[in-house]
Amino acid sequence: MKSNLKLVSTVDMSHDQWLAYRLNGIGGSEVSAILGLNPYYSSHKLFYQKLGEVDYPAENIHMFWGKEHEDKIAEIWKFHDPNKPDFETTMINRKAGKVVRNNRRVNAYITNPDFNYAFASVDRLINKGDADKEGVLECKTISAFAANVWEAGIPPMYVAQLQYYLMVLDLDYGELATLKDGKYFDVIPFERNNDFIKLIDESCRRFWDLVTRARILKQEGKPFEQLEPEIDNQEAYKLFLTERYNAEAIKVAPAMEYLDLGREYLSVGEDIKELEEKQAEIANRIKAYMKDGDMIDFGAAGKITWKQNKDSVTFDKDKFKSENPGLFDKYIITKPGARVFKVGVKKLEQAVAA
Repeated sequence: MKSNLKLVSTVDMSHDQWLAYRLNGIGGSEVSAILGLNPYYSSHKLFYQKLGEVDYPAENIHMFWGKEHEDKIAEIWKFHDPNKPDFETTMINRKAGKVVRNNRRVNAYITNPDFNYAFASVDRLINKGDADKEGVLECKTISAFAANVWEAGIPPMYVAQLQYYLMVLDLDYGELATLKDGKYFDVIPFERNNDFIKLIDESCRRFWDLVTRARILKQEGKPFEQLEPEIDNQEAYKLFLTERYNAEAIKVAPAMEYLDLGREYLSVGEDIKELEEKQAEIANRIKAYMKDGDMIDFGAAGKITWKQNKDSVTFDKDKFKSENPGLFDKYIITKPGARVFKVGVKKLEQAVAA
């Protein structure tokens, strides 16, 4: 690693210490939220997490298995030969104990004085002595359900994370080792993209400035919500709003700006319907061409797939209830209802006519 980089050990770091450290910087897994590239994680949620207003999530099943498989993926990677990338060769090398390249764990957060808001927690570093150059090795466990997202290449949210690590560590190269559905191993090399890194740096500096200013206002007991990142149209932002605000029987003042937005919302909905119909028409034309085939491979340009999903197994709730009413009632639980958003305003032309 470069001599200007500093390490903060994570060995024996408690959860409270881990949380305190994360609150004072931006990690690689958080960058995609700032760039608007994460469908599950909005910049608004991250903003309030950094202010201590929203809790970081507890470890879930995906995080658990990701950590459990990380060591195994990094170990198998050592036997992967970039010149013979088929998995059969990897297995032969593993059985023969033939290590092609080495990697090492870094039990620390890595910081760079050029990026005072940033810290990196990489899975592994590719050893410089065993390859052309030192690089980042990131290990990902991908479920069968999520595997289709990877068909067209690395999802943008992970591209952002990988480029962020190259930025912080001042490296030019990395590899992404993936294990899909517990059995399909793949290694994807990636190079530094300076244009993207410039965008990452600029976006993160803006975001961190908002957080820093909001913290000062919060400490002074002043409102800071006006410093939230700009509202976008992501599904992640919608999820954040649902989590943060509970509906109450309160009428909000009818500002005309939001009547106009309501009408615009309906207009956009009509455009979306037309586009979805057009999209369905295009999909049907491609499917008619593919017939029984499941893939059109365009090489480096990508691919189109039409694959058969696995058969699903569902529970016949109504039949079980009719045959076991007492047992059914025993396991009934009440879940809070979701907030439903509806726009029932009249279009401008309808309002004028009325």
